[in-house]
Amino acid sequence: MKLINKSVQMLCCSIFLLSFIESNAQIKNATKREMRTNPVLLLEYDISKVKYEQFPITYIEMCAKELSGEKYRRIYARIRSGESEYLANMGVWNSNIEDYNEGDLILIKNNKCEMFGIGGALMALPPKNGYHKTTSKDTLPWFDSPNECVNGQCHLVFRSIQEEQLMRSFVRDAIQRAITAYGGDVHFRVQACKPEEEKELSEAGFSIVLQELKAYCSKAP
Repeated sequence: MKLINKSVQMLCCSIFLLSFIESNAQIKNATKREMRTNPVLLLEYDISKVKYEQFPITYIEMCAKELSGEKYRRIYARIRSGESEYLANMGVWNSNIEDYNEGDLILIKNNKCEMFGIGGALMALPPKNGYHKTTSKDTLPWFDSPNECVNGQCHLVFRSIQEEQLMRSFVRDAIQRAITAYGGDVHFRVQACKPEEEKELSEAGFSIVLQELKAYCSKAP
């Protein structure tokens, strides 16, 4: 009889232990966060809490080749200039090419889609000797932009003051979209207006982004 009672006790303990382990696993899975990074502002965020606008289905179809393998498509910045429209998208793991895309600058023009690494565009700076009269159209920096190199560090160069202003408008749009995605100005400021965020943008060489973010953070909410 004692042996039976002992066996029952051991069985109950085993069941309790298994239930405890399963419960813990469920809690961990429930609290596990899926993180993404805003490619313009370099802010990491929890997709269950921060809600960015999804890509329009027409653009997904139009850019099917360029967006191949990217399942999480969101608009982080968007601006139009003439017949051209530019969008910032965060690339994700692409199993076909086994690469991690750090972010895309997407150009929509004449129902066609082109894509350029957004980091290169966001690192663009004004020319050291200032702007000269040009016939440059209002575009964002692209792979055909001029570049300058100092001590082995290279960056694209804005072709006109209009191009620089367009980039600043693009970044300001990214800030406004982030405010909406984070659920308001207060929530966004807590995450964006921190020394470590400024440091990350500075180290990445995103000078224009840093300037615009500082301008935003310096204003009273």
